[in-house]
Amino acid sequence: MFKLKGICYGLLLLFTVTGYGNMKILSLYTVNYSPDTPVINGKLNDGCWGKAEVSSTYYVYNRMLPKPGQLNSELKMLWNERGLYLGITNYERNMSAVRAKYTARDDINLWRDDCGEIYFDPAGNGVGFTKFIINAIGTIADQRRIDAAVTLTDWSAAGVQVATSQDADAWYIEAFFPWNDLGKIAEPGDLWRFCHVRYAWSSGKFVGATSSVGGSYTKPENFGFIYFAQDTQPGIEDISAVLKAKANPPWNLPINDGLLSYNGSETSFKKLAAIYSDHYAAAQKLLKQPVFGANQGNPKVKQLKQRFTELKAVGGQDFSRLRKLIKFSGELDELYWKLKLKDLVENN
Repeated sequence: MFKLKGICYGLLLLFTVTGYGNMKILSLYTVNYSPDTPVINGKLNDGCWGKAEVSSTYYVYNRMLPKPGQLNSELKMLWNERGLYLGITNYERNMSAVRAKYTARDDINLWRDDCGEIYFDPAGNGVGFTKFIINAIGTIADQRRIDAAVTLTDWSAAGVQVATSQDADAWYIEAFFPWNDLGKIAEPGDLWRFCHVRYAWSSGKFVGATSSVGGSYTKPENFGFIYFAQDTQPGIEDISAVLKAKANPPWNLPINDGLLSYNGSETSFKKLAAIYSDHYAAAQKLLKQPVFGANQGNPKVKQLKQRFTELKAVGGQDFSRLRKLIKFSGELDELYWKLKLKDLVENN
């Protein structure tokens, strides 16, 4: 099982202050097989949903920088011979302000409601896709894009089932997509591109979040991936092999307790504990630079040195500690260059 929840955002900052910054960050979700089928009633309370992985990693919509999204959502999927099942929980602090006024199928204004946009690309090439929009009261719109020049706006799915519900702090989408409506029957080991984009208006203005960095209607090449698993969960080698065939390098994938990377020629996997250790050693080395010794009376230098003593040289699975170390490293690096520039100016 790939445990993405809780890991990605700490690593996002890591990409910025280490050598990972120029590599694309991929999103991957494992769709588990279930012979049992949920009742599509918007409740997400059938026992079979317990077999599904839960993904809660979302990013700011329409941005290529991997910044965490402002909306709290959870995604679940299952599959079997009939088709694919989708469950989405949209957490919301202000349920009374959720916008849901469009009731006609394929209304061109549906995106102006609180809604989810769901994209499936069975070919996995980031060119064509089938798109579904579902608002908070279950109104649906759908279309199929063949390529950048041709979109079938009048296309309609024949067998899709959708239901929504609401409670005090969330609204829910539960849907079934038969293979005929998705354009392909999935097999174990298949890798499709996929993206979920959430639109929210409850704050009084538009807020968007996406399940893949940069993933949007105009950027299908930035969609994430879904892997169809059946009897056994895929290993890192399995995922690496299928991703290398679909995703252009270089890329990184946060996965399990580490980071899978591919630079175009070599694949590597590094555990979080090792990433933490390397990062800690780099910060320790930087603190020993003469410029910090020459400015030991500087209040900011004193503060950072004190904070460093509070950080331990072991990270393991402690994501909160990793985030603290990453934040510290960024501040340390910034102060280093400020002091170097100050020294250069004063001595010339």
